[in-house]
Amino acid sequence: MNGAGAGHLIFVRDGRLMAQPFDPSALELLGDAFVLAERALWGDNGAAAVSVSDNGIFTYLGGRNRETDSRLVWFDRSGTALTTEGSTGPLSPVSLSPDERTAAVVRLPRGIPNGDVWLRDLDRGLEEPFTFDGAVWGNVVWSPDSSRIAFSSAASESVGLYIADVTASGIGEPVFANGNLKVLTDWSRDGYLLYTEDHPETGADLWYLHMDGSATGDAEPVPFRTDTFDTSFGDISPDGQWIAYVSNETGSYEVWVEAFLSGAGKWLISGADSGRDAQQPRWSRDGSELFYFGLGTMMAARVRTPPGPGSSPVVDPQPLFEVRVNGARPSLGWYFYDVSGDGERFLINVVDSATEPVINVVVNWEEELRQRVPN
Repeated sequence: MNGAGAGHLIFVRDGRLMAQPFDPSALELLGDAFVLAERALWGDNGAAAVSVSDNGIFTYLGGRNRETDSRLVWFDRSGTALTTEGSTGPLSPVSLSPDERTAAVVRLPRGIPNGDVWLRDLDRGLEEPFTFDGAVWGNVVWSPDSSRIAFSSAASESVGLYIADVTASGIGEPVFANGNLKVLTDWSRDGYLLYTEDHPETGADLWYLHMDGSATGDAEPVPFRTDTFDTSFGDISPDGQWIAYVSNETGSYEVWVEAFLSGAGKWLISGADSGRDAQQPRWSRDGSELFYFGLGTMMAARVRTPPGPGSSPVVDPQPLFEVRVNGARPSLGWYFYDVSGDGERFLINVVDSATEPVINVVVNWEEELRQRVPN
């Protein structure tokens, strides 16, 4: 674009709209980049909505920024915000320890998909880093006894799954590695580690490993769903009978429940009640409910025990409350909330409600540019 006798490159850096003087004929930068507007990022893909005219006017969409304006907030079943854990910051996958004393949070720097595990002491309100290499990808899952965590890391040449004792920070022991991105989604009570693997040919596939408590390096991955559809968010029911997951086989991302290992049945749970892009299913700790998000609404479905021959074990999904949950593409399998053991409270990574998208119009911006272009 033209202005002050030179062009300018317009781009986004750390959520800000930047401009840098540029000579299009010589293909040379003429000076340092400077800030045109704060809080200009909009959308999960890092794109800025901006338009510049030839007569000195530019517009941009500012306000809410999913990558920087997120908070961990406790909600009750009615959607009332109870307390906040920590300050506003980047989006953060979150997982509660089974004893509910600690929240594992993956802090992601702005615009970077990898980050580090932080452990937040919920009793003291303190948070400390657990890993330090900025290589963790996706969720943290807890061992059933709350003594260990597992996570995916790109610290080495291969993308691997690691298990670490929570009393000793660091990368931990490797479980399994290959070249594909992996997102852990569950560590079941009977020792199954579930993860989504991003395969270059088949897309998001659901795999599992069975951990018998011995040497972690002996685990062998087993495919659960490796078809041409995206399958993610695998979560095994507390009794080990059922697995909830998300698949786009209907053309939209929907929550499904299937008999785990036995193959005795498969049922669509979300459907018309939540519209498209239902995601993040989690079983309640007592196995009586299945929670998930659908179009900005926290949903709860009842679990029947026993379900009856050929019948769905999960029925009657009902909306609990609307919430602006942070999120990512459903195929990634990132969890941005967890549920207390009694099913009465939800720790959710939400977009800060104080920020709303606003169309901003700036006039005579070329006058400021003239002062910044070198003579």
